[in-house]
Amino acid sequence: MSTHINKRLQEIEKEYNVEILFACESGSRAYGLDTLASDFDVRFIYKYKASRYLHLNRPQEVINVAEGNYDMQGWDLYKTIYLFTKSNPSLYEWLWSPFVYYQKLSFAEPLRQMMAQSYSLKALGYHYFKILTINSKRNLTSSVTIEDIKVMLQLIRAFLSLKVVVKQRSFPVILFADLCKQANLDDRQQSIIEQFVQCKISGKVAFNEKMKNFLDSIKKESAAIEKNLKELPEKQISYEDINLFLLTQHNINGGTNMSVHKEISAHSKKQHELVRAFASLEARREQAIEAAVLLCKEGKPFSVDGINAVTAEINELSQKYTIIPGRKVVTEEMVKEYVARI
Repeated sequence: MSTHINKRLQEIEKEYNVEILFACESGSRAYGLDTLASDFDVRFIYKYKASRYLHLNRPQEVINVAEGNYDMQGWDLYKTIYLFTKSNPSLYEWLWSPFVYYQKLSFAEPLRQMMAQSYSLKALGYHYFKILTINSKRNLTSSVTIEDIKVMLQLIRAFLSLKVVVKQRSFPVILFADLCKQANLDDRQQSIIEQFVQCKISGKVAFNEKMKNFLDSIKKESAAIEKNLKELPEKQISYEDINLFLLTQHNINGGTNMSVHKEISAHSKKQHELVRAFASLEARREQAIEAAVLLCKEGKPFSVDGINAVTAEINELSQKYTIIPGRKVVTEEMVKEYVARI
């Protein structure tokens, strides 16, 4: 699918006369909680030519493209930087998404460095606490649905992110499996969370008393954590660095001395190479899935061996490099269940 997405991003550049600086996956696929039926939530950041910003009428700040199971949304460079000064949580999750379709390193790397220096943990903490509070109000009856399970996973993810922010005073990772490790869960908690994940992936609800009690314990612990939110540090935004950063994005003299815009390190280049390798493998995996789904829809014999061969390559990379997300092994039953739902 990444080939299709990159092609569509190129078409958007031509259609809107913009340059895309960064594009990633967000939502369930970025969290590693996707199923075959999950939408592609593509998010991107773009800029116009410098002269366009001098017009009296302001350029379009948001581009929305919705096509089938592709939801694509982009923010203009200046909207992005304004939200950066507010420590916007969505921007944080975009920049650190484990699945990047494209990134201009002279844009993404300096922005990540400034984010590490300037982003407010307090703003992130209150964001995750708000998600936690809203989802905690959902009334779970005796007939729990898949939608309920999805909401509960959002609640759990917000809770784990909040714990990392408040107790470790660190930025939470995006991939859910890695977040569970970062939050230092014990085996019992990990086992219960895995039950929620399996319910979502299989599409079959198996809600039990242990899962209910775990959610109750989250609500109790959240009340205690809330008291610590006010103590989280605020960081000062360097508007001088931000203004210089904007100048460099338009290749205007004056931005060459910005401290965060040093030569991209060998580590950053290595990450970029890994992301490209992952995108290639992911495209092969998606093609193999599409082929199996098509055969299944036509009532013909199909195999998941090709899918899982590529999955094994991805997971081998994932074990070596945390920037690469793992992928689930696909069974014939999963393909049949997906075809039955579409």
